[in-house]
Amino acid sequence: MMRLSADKDDPGYGPAYLTAKVLLDGVELKDCITADEERGECLCFLPTATGTQLDTEMRCGKVEIILPS
Repeated sequence: MMRLSADKDDPGYGPAYLTAKVLLDGVELKDCITADEERGECLCFLPTATGTQLDTEMRCGKVEIILPS
């Protein structure tokens, strides 16, 4: 099981998040900040109506992190 994050304060932080593909229930996520396969959680950005500020949303399901070979 793997955890990846773009958040430097997260234990899963590292360069692998730059090239990894994250799937949630088989659908690729584009705005994922943190993905955890064991917990089945993905923290994702949500653009606001004005586009000037970003909110986040925790999405849950079957998480798969795919690293390039």
